[in-house]
Amino acid sequence: MSKHAALIILSLACLWLTIGAAQTQQPNARTDVKLRPHKRQLMLNADGHTHLLDVSAQLEAAKLDDATPLFFTRRPDFNYLLAAVCGPSKLKPDMHECGAGTECDLLWVKLTPAWRIAEAHAALYESCWQSATSDDGYKIDKNILRAEYDNFLFKHHYRLTYDAAQPERGLVIEESALKEN
Repeated sequence: MSKHAALIILSLACLWLTIGAAQTQQPNARTDVKLRPHKRQLMLNADGHTHLLDVSAQLEAAKLDDATPLFFTRRPDFNYLLAAVCGPSKLKPDMHECGAGTECDLLWVKLTPAWRIAEAHAALYESCWQSATSDDGYKIDKNILRAEYDNFLFKHHYRLTYDAAQPERGLVIEESALKEN
């Protein structure tokens, strides 16, 4: 084989690897999307465009005050977003039950290439209404997010894992009964 043919084959192989890597982009802990709360919905800014995501059915907060993108993974068929979203337990704070409470969810969203929600799930890890709490919140180690939390209303302990290298798996949650003291 001539040097010229070998260079062409090598160039094509590099191009093929580059295209394959672009199609299976690795998850990015420092996401290339921005989120902004809008009532009980999210404004997602990606690729210079803003998209309204109606995730209100998945969330427990009366309205959203904070939305933090944790992972965003692009794939040829879907885009995957994991975000931490929090807001007050009540629309108007007061001196009654949960008047100053907070509700926080880990939100997983599967988006079509046209930025439509194909699927969405949330895990409530901090809640005044359900008396749910985590000792340490969530922890991120490389591309893995972990959280442990208790829901005293339902008397359950949860171990949540999210692997940004396998975003199609979504939130993986193990549930067990709370141990009585």
